[in-house]
Amino acid sequence: MTGTPRSERIHIALFGCCNAGKSSLLNALTEKNLAIVSDQPGTTTDPVAKSMELGELGAVCLTDTAGLDDNSELGSARSGKALAVLNTCDVAILVTPGNRPPQPAELAALERIAAASKPLLIARTFGELPADTDKSAWLDTLLATGAKQTGDTAKKATEVEWGTSRSATVQVSAVKSDQAADPGFSILHILAVCPVDSPSGKGIAELRGGLSDIRAAIARQKQEGLIPDKLRLGEPGPLDGLVNPGDLVVLVTPIDSAAPRGRMILPEAQTLRDALDKDCITITVRETQLAAALAALAKPPALVVTDSQAFAEVAALLPPEQRLTSFSILFARKKGEINSYTKGMQRLDQLADATTTAEDRPTEPLRLLAIEACAHNRTHEDIATVKIPALLEQRLQRPVVLTLSRCIEDELPAGQFDLVLLCGGCMATANTVAQLHGRLTAASLPFVNFGLALAWLNGLYPRAVRGLGTQQ
Repeated sequence: MTGTPRSERIHIALFGCCNAGKSSLLNALTEKNLAIVSDQPGTTTDPVAKSMELGELGAVCLTDTAGLDDNSELGSARSGKALAVLNTCDVAILVTPGNRPPQPAELAALERIAAASKPLLIARTFGELPADTDKSAWLDTLLATGAKQTGDTAKKATEVEWGTSRSATVQVSAVKSDQAADPGFSILHILAVCPVDSPSGKGIAELRGGLSDIRAAIARQKQEGLIPDKLRLGEPGPLDGLVNPGDLVVLVTPIDSAAPRGRMILPEAQTLRDALDKDCITITVRETQLAAALAALAKPPALVVTDSQAFAEVAALLPPEQRLTSFSILFARKKGEINSYTKGMQRLDQLADATTTAEDRPTEPLRLLAIEACAHNRTHEDIATVKIPALLEQRLQRPVVLTLSRCIEDELPAGQFDLVLLCGGCMATANTVAQLHGRLTAASLPFVNFGLALAWLNGLYPRAVRGLGTQQ
C-alpha cells in the first residue's frame, strides 16, 4: 500500500444549495476537473470524493454533495445522500453564494451541522459579483455573534477581505433570529468565513490555507473553552496509551487462504506502522514461529497482538500474565468507544447461560447478523461466514442462521436478530462506525466485534481487553 487509506483521512465535505458553486470550488481546491460544472440545477447527483494532501492537515478526502434544495424528482434521495455525508465527515464547508439571499436549506444545514458538532468553514462564493444585502446581513450576524463570545471586534462579512478569514463560535438560535441565544441550543463552531471566486481563483489559496490550519484553529478554540475537548480530527493510533518508547511488541500474523497475496491486511500494517511511530521494537511472526521467537527473547514483550483467529494457539504459548489482545480488538477501540460493545458481550454471556442444562436449552436457531465494511476474498476459512458461526454453534449447542451485510453505511437489513457481529472497520471511518453503532443501539440490537467474539469463544475475555479502558 503506497497511499493513506480513505478511512484514515480527514473527511471534508462541501454542502450548499443548487448552483452555490460547490463543484467549482471542489475543482479549484483540488486543481482538477473532477466534478461537472453547469448552470443546470441538480448537476451533482451522487457525492464526488477526491483524496489529496493538504498542507499541515495532511491526508484528506474532499467530497462534493448534491444541492440541499434539489426539488427534482430524485431530489430527496440526492439530498439524503448529502446529509449522510454530513453525518460521517470531520469538517463541513457551507458553500453559500454571496450574491443570493439566505435560503431555508442553508439555515437547516447550519442546524444539522451544529447538532452533529462539526467544525464549520463558510465559503462565500461568487465574490466578484455584487453582494446580496440580506446574505451580507446574515453573515454579519454570524460574525457579530461569534465576536461577542470570543471578545473579538465584529467585522461585517462584506468587509472580510480576500485572503482573510474569521473565527466564531455561535449558537444556532442567534443565527436564526434576533432573540437571545438559548443555552439549550446546539453550538455552531465556525472556524472561518472566507470569500472565494472559483472561476478567477481569488481566495482559493487562502481557503486552502484555512483548511490546512484547521487542527491549530480547533486547538486554539479548545484553549479558550469555545470547543469541547472531545472534538478531534482524525483517529487515534491502534496502540495509543498501550505502549511506551522502547517497548517490545510482538505481532502475530497468520497467513491462511483468506490472506491477501503479497501484502499484510490493513489492521496489521497500520499497527506495525503505529508501533514504529511510537519508537517500539517490533517483531512480526506467523503463529507457527511464535514459540521460537519467544525463546529467543531476553525479556518478555510488553504486548502481544495477534490475529483473532489465532487466539487459542497464541494464548497457549504465553504465560497468563502476558498482555495479549488482537488487531480486531485494537481497531474496535480505535474506531470508537470500546465500552459500546459491553451490552453485546453481556448478551453472549446470557446466551451461554441458557445452555447450562439440556432441559432449558433453546432449540430455535440463533439469528446472527454479520456486517462487514469491505468486499474481501471469501474462502472456506472465512471468519464471518464460517469460523465464528461454527464456534457459536459448538459453544451454544444450537444452530446459527446467518445474515450477511456489507452495507455498513446503509439502513440495517430487515429481520429480527439475536446478535450482531461487526468487523474491525479498518475500511470505514470512525464517524461511519459511530453512526452504525447508533443505528444498532436505536434498534436495541446487541453487537460485538469479531475479535471480541473470538476472545470470548476462546475463553480469553476479559483478558484480551485488560488495559484497554473497558467496563467488563
